[in-house]
Amino acid sequence: MVGIGVDFQSYHDQWLSEGFADFSGLWYMQTVRKDNDKYFDMLRRWKGEILARRGEPGPISLGYRVYAFKDYDNDYQTIVYRKGAWVGHMLRILMLDLKTMNEDRFTETMRDFYRKFEGQRATTEDFRKVVEQHAGTDMGWFFNQWVYAAATPTYRVAYHTDRSADGQFKVKLRVLQDNVSEDFQAFVPVTLDLGKDRKARLRVKVRGPRTEIDLPPMPAEPKNLRFNDLEGVLADVKMVDWRD
Repeated sequence: MVGIGVDFQSYHDQWLSEGFADFSGLWYMQTVRKDNDKYFDMLRRWKGEILARRGEPGPISLGYRVYAFKDYDNDYQTIVYRKGAWVGHMLRILMLDLKTMNEDRFTETMRDFYRKFEGQRATTEDFRKVVEQHAGTDMGWFFNQWVYAAATPTYRVAYHTDRSADGQFKVKLRVLQDNVSEDFQAFVPVTLDLGKDRKARLRVKVRGPRTEIDLPPMPAEPKNLRFNDLEGVLADVKMVDWRD
């Protein structure tokens, strides 16, 4: 288990031990005990605790120093343990192949990190390098937003559907993003229910106060659109009506 086998270098990296311990427990419950509902129920419960303290205790990288912000005894538990676990979950979903639902990239990332640093002290940047090796891209934006900063977004989401001349359906998605900086970005999972046990899964990039996206043509009219499926981003999501 990463949260136990790998120690942290400094209080800035404390979440690697504490947060990963919580995440590993959830992951075990879901994959070994086959309890998908409890996995997501617990994530949502923790999300409620984190959003209730939005912006107050500071970022994960403060470690035990989150206590210095206010006299709340549970800030350390909420930010370092709970939000740390959420970072693990978000990486898991970000590295998930939505077409096949294969998560080998994330699993290998965690195994690689454990093998390299078992019995040693690791830093957040050590972990970031391992993530980047498996993701194949720079992940600085992710760690800057979720480990070194404290903001969490609110999304107001609307969509509408039009039938095209060829019989397919065009879906336009509009996302208004609040409570974060203008350059805050996320790759958010979206699932469309096409009926007859058919689903279309994709990611959309949300950046800035307003994002409008034309989704790929769909073979059937979506019965429902689930934005931020699989709890892919730690965010408050509000579905609203489409207004031109």
